[in-house]
Amino acid sequence: MTLSTAIIFFKDRIAPLLVIILVCLNPYQSAIASDDLLLGDWVLDKPSSDNLKKKLKGQFRRRLPMSKFNRPISGGRTRGTAGDESQSNYWRTLKEGKERKAAKNIKRVGTAYPLISAKTLSITSKVKNYLFLYDILLPREIKPNASGRIYSAKGEELVEDSIGHTLAYWKDQSLILETTNTMGGTYLEVITLRAPDELLYTITLDLRLLLEPITIKRVFRRKK
Repeated sequence: MTLSTAIIFFKDRIAPLLVIILVCLNPYQSAIASDDLLLGDWVLDKPSSDNLKKKLKGQFRRRLPMSKFNRPISGGRTRGTAGDESQSNYWRTLKEGKERKAAKNIKRVGTAYPLISAKTLSITSKVKNYLFLYDILLPREIKPNASGRIYSAKGEELVEDSIGHTLAYWKDQSLILETTNTMGGTYLEVITLRAPDELLYTITLDLRLLLEPITIKRVFRRKK
């Protein structure tokens, strides 16, 4: 066997093996497994979670110039995501609802409202994506980027819906969601499975109407 023939031989044998190894090292490129522990129905553990009223008390700016940044709560446009019509219905219902002053004050966070106020969270799978359902009303598609925290020129790794533009990726054992909302603010969500029946969901809000970024801790228990 000549040297050139040997190189071709090993190249043909080794290349497929390398592909298999790389796929195994990066499990997030494949479809979501049916036994993924994130999947299921989760219920808020209120005593273990932050109190929204106390957390946001005194954190809103008193005055803002009239602009899109202080307009009434409403969702942004949706494009090709799961439950587009359901998202529109959610924001319409929320806007028309009559609640006490404290609840209306919390709504000032805009499209982050369902993220910090949901009492139930259902997580299902759709091939490579997750489908989140907040309070059985607001659906949201999550598409983990196999390349991590990397943005492409086309932006195909982003999901655009009424909450904003979201990049999802895995870091260590946590699912990270970085969202830029329709008003120019950002949400950083970190979802960590601390135990088979315990989900830690933290949301950091960086909004113009807040005096400083605020992190809110939400703890969910698996519904039995």
